Amino acid sequence: MREIDEFSEDESHIENKRTKVKDSKEHSMTTEERDEIIRRYNAERSSTSEIDPEEVRRLYYEESLSQRKVAETLGVPRWEIQQMFKEQDWEPRAVGAVHMDIDPQEVYRICIEEGRPKKEAAEILGCKSTKPILRILEENDWKTPLEVKMETEIDPDEVHRLHFDEGWSLIRIANRYGYESKDIIQKLFRERDWISVGLARQTVYEFPSEIEVDHRIESSRISDAFEHLREKENISPLDVARCIEDIISSSPIESRVKWMKIESEQDTKVTEVLEDRRLEVESSLNELLDVTEDSNEKVRLGFVDGKLYIRKQDVSEYNWLNIYDNELFYFKSTEDKFRLVHEMRARFGLSTNTELGKPFFLVTPLVGQDCLLFFDIVY
Repeated sequence: MREIDEFSEDESHIENKRTKVKDSKEHSMTTEERDEIIRRYNAERSSTSEIDPEEVRRLYYEESLSQRKVAETLGVPRWEIQQMFKEQDWEPRAVGAVHMDIDPQEVYRICIEEGRPKKEAAEILGCKSTKPILRILEENDWKTPLEVKMETEIDPDEVHRLHFDEGWSLIRIANRYGYESKDIIQKLFRERDWISVGLARQTVYEFPSEIEVDHRIESSRISDAFEHLREKENISPLDVARCIEDIISSSPIESRVKWMKIESEQDTKVTEVLEDRRLEVESSLNELLDVTEDSNEKVRLGFVDGKLYIRKQDVSEYNWLNIYDNELFYFKSTEDKFRLVHEMRARFGLSTNTELGKPFFLVTPLVGQDCLLFFDIVY
């Protein structure tokens, strides 16, 4: 063990420098001051050597973490990462990727204190995009006044109810919360992947051509099957069910879903029966197909916009909520479609509609890993 006053070569060098300063200022250095200087010096000499440069490089350049995040990940002070960049002669990523010489306090002043939009802050600070601004806000866990208001003053469930149930416009909802612009409500919709009713009405949903080819029953088969009904004065649900049975039994399509276009001008009576007595037609069709109450599968009918959908529904105990593969169904209105989507999202407790795209992962934990899952939409 060395004596207290004995120094290593490097420590002696530091002690000599500190002694000169001490003498020139006529100030006596305490033991604590001396030890602190030695501690800092040793830390500077050894700290960066203990960090794996390859790991730092990977996290920064490949994983796109900021220098601050790299330091947090490795559990070291940020200055050590900065020191390594100097030692390795590494260049920071280009502007727009992550790093830019921006004063975080300027971002704080513009976005937080003055409440200006991020886009405006980017323009003021000479950024080509808002990415550097977003990065600084995220790294410092700063929220803009608008974001704070959204979290504390605006109830998303109430906004959802007012728009989708009460039919309020976005600007009217914004006015209710004291805003002249609907921007804040639009932001809330974007974050939750909601589509406004107005936008839904503008969207045209077409039947995908590949689905049409795979699932559509040829018009000639339909015409032949319904031809004899055109001569009858009155037709019953059973009459229509017999025609449908003939069509599906002779169709080469093996899909669980088939659909056909009913010509309303030629088959007015058939159309009326399908619109007014669809469930009776469905019941008769299942009887003709010998489907009993104990069967694991039954035939369901849907009639929307002149299209008749014939679908085999799995009614086994494992059937939850799904459309098989690319099987498609229409709603009478887009409002109905989005109401269903939002209702499902709410019931599953999801924050965005996008998460509904993976229903298997939502339901699997509820039923266990060993059973097969089937999903279906019952209308």
